[in-house]
Amino acid sequence: MSRRKRRVDRKLHRRYLELGVVDASQDSKWRRTLFDSPEHDGHIIDARNCAGLPNSVTYGIRRYGLSYWVSKVPQHVTPFRGSDWKGLVFFRFAARRYPDLVSFSANNPDVP
Repeated sequence: MSRRKRRVDRKLHRRYLELGVVDASQDSKWRRTLFDSPEHDGHIIDARNCAGLPNSVTYGIRRYGLSYWVSKVPQHVTPFRGSDWKGLVFFRFAARRYPDLVSFSANNPDVP
């Protein structure tokens, strides 16, 4: 990765997190890996581990050297509150260099 200003690097991490890194929760391989993992057991999404993501996202991850953590988490650490979310499994996505850049997904375990 070439040297970028921190502000630009942070924007790239945020953009690709929002653009489709969270789509790992829709890919069957990633879903199975995350569903089968214990809570808070982190998995890396980076240039070597981005199969199953949209091409536009894998391109950005590889080109800009982006890296993310994804893990299964309990509901109380997510913004999903209330009983409406009962029975779902929650995944947390975070930029590795910027742990405050976070996104969550709620996933139905009955959908493969």
